[in-house]
Amino acid sequence: MTYFQRATSLLLLAGLLAASSCFGGGGGGGPTAPSNLARFAFASSAFDDTLLGYVVHDDQFIFNGFTNAPAGESGPGEPFASPDGAFLYVPNNDTANISVYAIDAASGALTPGSPVAVGIGPQVLTMNSTGTVAMVASAGSNELRSFTVDPASGALTQIGTALATDDDPAALALSPDDSLLIVAGATNPGYLQAYAVEEDGSLTEIGTPYSTSNGAPRALAISPDNQTLIASFDAYNLVASFEIDATSNPVLTLINTAASGGDVLTMDALPSGSAVLALVSDGATQQLRAIPLAADGTLGPPVALDIDGGPLALTLSGSRAYVTSEDDAEVDLYSLDQTTGEPTHLRSFRTRAMPTGCAIARATSALAPRASHLYSVNSTGYSVSTFSVDSTDGTLTAGLETSTSDDPGNLVLDPMGEYAWVACPGGNAIDICTVDELTGELAVVETLSLGNDEPHAMCVDAAGDNLYLATRTGDGEGQLDTFPIDRASGALSLRIGLPLDALPRQITIDPTGRFLFVALDAQGSDQSAIKTFTIDPKNGFPAPADCSEPADPADCSTPTNSGTSDVTLRWAPSGARLFVAYADDTVRLLFSGSIDPLSGKLTLGSTFNTGPGTAMALEPHPSGRFAYAVVRETGND
Repeated sequence: MTYFQRATSLLLLAGLLAASSCFGGGGGGGPTAPSNLARFAFASSAFDDTLLGYVVHDDQFIFNGFTNAPAGESGPGEPFASPDGAFLYVPNNDTANISVYAIDAASGALTPGSPVAVGIGPQVLTMNSTGTVAMVASAGSNELRSFTVDPASGALTQIGTALATDDDPAALALSPDDSLLIVAGATNPGYLQAYAVEEDGSLTEIGTPYSTSNGAPRALAISPDNQTLIASFDAYNLVASFEIDATSNPVLTLINTAASGGDVLTMDALPSGSAVLALVSDGATQQLRAIPLAADGTLGPPVALDIDGGPLALTLSGSRAYVTSEDDAEVDLYSLDQTTGEPTHLRSFRTRAMPTGCAIARATSALAPRASHLYSVNSTGYSVSTFSVDSTDGTLTAGLETSTSDDPGNLVLDPMGEYAWVACPGGNAIDICTVDELTGELAVVETLSLGNDEPHAMCVDAAGDNLYLATRTGDGEGQLDTFPIDRASGALSLRIGLPLDALPRQITIDPTGRFLFVALDAQGSDQSAIKTFTIDPKNGFPAPADCSEPADPADCSTPTNSGTSDVTLRWAPSGARLFVAYADDTVRLLFSGSIDPLSGKLTLGSTFNTGPGTAMALEPHPSGRFAYAVVRETGND
């Protein structure tokens, strides 16, 4: 038997590490010890109070769904992961509290705990190296608090009463040996105040505040040897180094200063102690600057790398730096020279709109993508073929074949790997299947009739909560349906329909979970197009996006000039581009930079040819290392 005979779609099963599963019709308790191995990442969004999760593997961010902040927890700042990668904390400026989440060590799923109230405007949070004590500064109420951390739940319990600080405590730096906390006051002139961290986690003010006549300090870092504090002063565009001596008064003694080239938004010391990496903006350009740091604490001339996108947060993890950019709504990954600190850009990963920062949850081991099986839908064979995937080189081994209730058009997988749904346009039905954990074999357990409506393309969100279906109704119209998924059985219920402007060809979800895209046929004098819908993060229901001024939902579409060709939409694992496979022998790319982070409007990118034959289906491997395509030649597949 030819397993790709009349194959109309491919889909990879990637277990818990998959993002949203979409494919179209007709054509297509945490780790016990800290480590520098990145396992998960989380990007917070002030746009809709969400946390977007990723699995980190070989410098790739694999989208892992998003989590809504619980009620009463909004206005997130930069998230912070505990040293052992077991818990995540988010300071909330709007609600004056700290969100607490447990991170599932196997899947990266977040489970919210009880928030803890803090003073007005919590902006910065840090934690000691063992993850037993957390410290929070509240700039709005001029307060400093420390908390013990419950090792089982991550819950925070305040130690004593809040300490009053001088005006606007805007930055914290904890010495690597956990003995000393420095607080920066962002007034002008500002101050630097030292606190001893006692064995029980309480804080004791030591020495007199260092008055900063060079303007307001904004960012702080302490060298790995605990001997040097580096502080930035925006009013004069400089950074300064200070000798730290907790036994003297003052605790800080100025060593030297160096030009920063602009406002230092944030900075951190390299693990080697040879340099400080600073995120700098002069109002017109943004740079990552590696500032050499000598053994005696002297700062040298910086090495600069231009960046863009409105960067606002910097996270260091081992030899990698993660820069969150608000304008582009993405996280940029850099490798760092451990001697000079010079950064080299590696790749970018998209976030949801208005990101406020990125946290890296570390572990003693990393996770690898678990793409174990690939499925081929056979439109004339009334079946789905299963292939096992070699995790080393991506080669396929033919396996089992499952009969479907009628002529199948396409298939989508549950991100949790438990279920699959097969659209059968010939019978106007959807087959609901279970997935064997070991063999990947599908078993049809229920067939859902759609009456006179033809299912044409399907998509499942990253949480496995909703299935989206593009149908061609019995009266010849297009419709977008939403089916909530029963997690216990995979059953679909409560069909909610939304009319479409034309007949649908394909459907896909933006990997961040914010947008849904539907490829539509040409209608009358109109061109074929890909139309954008926004997805409500609370209930998963789509609505036409507003992309123009004045807002006109009908205008939020991208012409494709593809007539009524069959089309497949598949996102690259990084979310940086969208593969569009047409049945006219071409594949088009839509780049993430052309996706408006607020509206979701797409701009068509470059085109390339797949070679002889017609591109019927395309499926990237979750690792980003492989891609599989079905190309139909005359009389052959």
